[in-house]
Amino acid sequence: FEFKTGMAVSHVSNGNLVRPNAGLNSWLAYGQLVYFPRGKLESRLNHEPMTDFRRWRYRLYIAQGLYDYRKAEGRISQNWQMGLLAQYQHNTRFRTGGGLEMGRLGKKGTLQPAAYLEEEVLFAHLVTRYGLGAYLSEPLPDERRTYAKVGIGWYPFALQNRISHGFSIGASIKAHGFRAPPTPR
Repeated sequence: FEFKTGMAVSHVSNGNLVRPNAGLNSWLAYGQLVYFPRGKLESRLNHEPMTDFRRWRYRLYIAQGLYDYRKAEGRISQNWQMGLLAQYQHNTRFRTGGGLEMGRLGKKGTLQPAAYLEEEVLFAHLVTRYGLGAYLSEPLPDERRTYAKVGIGWYPFALQNRISHGFSIGASIKAHGFRAPPTPR
């Protein structure tokens, strides 16, 4: 037997697809009793770490954001974005990046530059991305200066030293601030 306890905190958001952003914040304390009918297995496998790979990389990306869905009008707003990140490859599983993002491309007078930090977790061709950004200019109405992004991507080309690289395609959700405003009644 093994007993574990913990706490989970989560924020579920619609990514500002509809305004106001009616998200949900929650927390949960838990206890867990685990039974191992054949005895507990070794939880950590010993292996030689791979170190023969390029440490510094970069990622240039272009994305189209969708937000402010107005069902009654059948309209959704669009936001072209791009970014350039310098990335450090820690090992075959993790890489950290930092750089500049530009939002609202092609809209006169509303260009949104932002400083952006991101962590990527790689599982062969699949990658999950977790990022934090801060606008360097005044944010638009109904937005906060900081935002968070979480996403997933797929690298279609062959792995190099068990590391995904090159072109990828993916999707992410972006939320301004860390708490959704209350829904008006």
